[in-house]
Amino acid sequence: MKDHSNKDKNRFSGRYVVFEKGKQRRKYSRIRLEVDCEIYTQRSSKPTFGTMVDIGAGGIRFETGSPFYEGDEINVSFFWGDRHFEIRGLVIRVSGKYVAIKTDDTPIEIKEEIERRIFEFFNRSGALGNL
Repeated sequence: MKDHSNKDKNRFSGRYVVFEKGKQRRKYSRIRLEVDCEIYTQRSSKPTFGTMVDIGAGGIRFETGSPFYEGDEINVSFFWGDRHFEIRGLVIRVSGKYVAIKTDDTPIEIKEEIERRIFEFFNRSGALGNL
């Protein structure tokens, strides 16, 4: 588990990975994104810290040492590049230290950034040919 005592440590981290075609079974594309995040619940006024694992237009998965339960309504706050985002979601799955949430209000900026990075990835790999 990462040390989250310095929450600004990875604030401008741009590390991401596009999932291979065979691993995409979702309605929305997703990318692996490793950035620190703060998670807020109705149970506590203090945030829980975690590390995002991946993000897509329909949800987020993060790693944390704190307990979460299916049905929890949460807000996830994070920086991606120099932009700050807060996304509301519902916990749909908990597996060990990993929590998956479904989002209905993913900002258009995030959807566009995911699409842009996926396009760049495939363009660099030559998979797009001469489009």
